[in-house]
Amino acid sequence: MPDWPKFVKDRLGSLGLDPRREAEIVSELADHHADLFEEARHHGFPEMEAEARVAGQVSDWRDFRREIRRAKREEILMNRRNRTLWLPGLITSILFIGLLRILAMHMIVVRDAWLNRPAFGFNLPWILALPIVGGLGAFVSRRLAGNRRESLLAGLFPAAVMCVVFVALFPLILLSDTYLPKTFLLHAYVGAFLADAIIPGVALLAGTLPFTLVRRQEPTASGRHP
Repeated sequence: MPDWPKFVKDRLGSLGLDPRREAEIVSELADHHADLFEEARHHGFPEMEAEARVAGQVSDWRDFRREIRRAKREEILMNRRNRTLWLPGLITSILFIGLLRILAMHMIVVRDAWLNRPAFGFNLPWILALPIVGGLGAFVSRRLAGNRRESLLAGLFPAAVMCVVFVALFPLILLSDTYLPKTFLLHAYVGAFLADAIIPGVALLAGTLPFTLVRRQEPTASGRHP
């Protein structure tokens, strides 16, 4: 039986990845070639012909190597983004919503002096707690090797989501066909946008900035931080 690990390694060359990961890839490809070889033999092909059929499965090993490199880099990038952005952003969002539910009764209403009616309401204790929430999200991102942009987005994640939702809803407000006046709908929209996205976003940003303005120290070659 052919030495498939040597066959794959000789043709694949270096992938520029971690040596252990490269060894895993070579082993996986070698096992795949061995399975194809055994299948060909099972169907009655002579050993030499079966080996030739399996060897011809990859027509251009250079292109194949580039495809593997690109796929592995995308995989590494996705794994890193999950760790440095989505996980801290999820933590920030859970605390964002959880604190709002806990402090739901403490609302302050801002009145519209022009129309003499409530314009919007916001939860002051919740707003005052949000800098801690944003700072925690940014801190977790930095501790997991996130860069400044990732830590900023992690800290602002729930407010950013709310902004996207409100921007998406704006055309619906303009096109809605209801008995309510458009001015009333726009005032309600602006008030909700301020109370649910802009003001909380500013509060989250206040806690996030200290972790994004300070450059993360990288360890030196000796393993110590400068």
